[in-house]
Amino acid sequence: MITCGVWQERSKLLAVVLDDAGRASKPIRMGTSIPAAEGLVAHLDDTEIVIAEPLLALPIARSAAASGRLWVAPTALIEPIRLAASLSARGSAAMLARLPRIAAVRPLLHRRATDPRQLTLL
Repeated sequence: MITCGVWQERSKLLAVVLDDAGRASKPIRMGTSIPAAEGLVAHLDDTEIVIAEPLLALPIARSAAASGRLWVAPTALIEPIRLAASLSARGSAAMLARLPRIAAVRPLLHRRATDPRQLTLL
């Protein structure tokens, strides 16, 4: 499974892609605009995208949800890991990308296949 973790660094987004062997790519830096989000999702064809819960309001969440490849990591899960490991923005993005690969953690993540602004009724 190829995964990509997306983390916000100041006013930019930082994406780190992990290949099937778990090797991290160089970070991809991009803006938070709609064209930038759609471009990243198109570039990451067949890649599972993992974002932190606070990023749900950004265009990257809507673009990734529309592709059906979005995983959302709850803040209560990722913040203790980030603080304990003193992760940088790149390290945080790589950590997010690794979460769906861990069988014990996967049930704690949320899959989003619709626009995150919509309410789930059932």
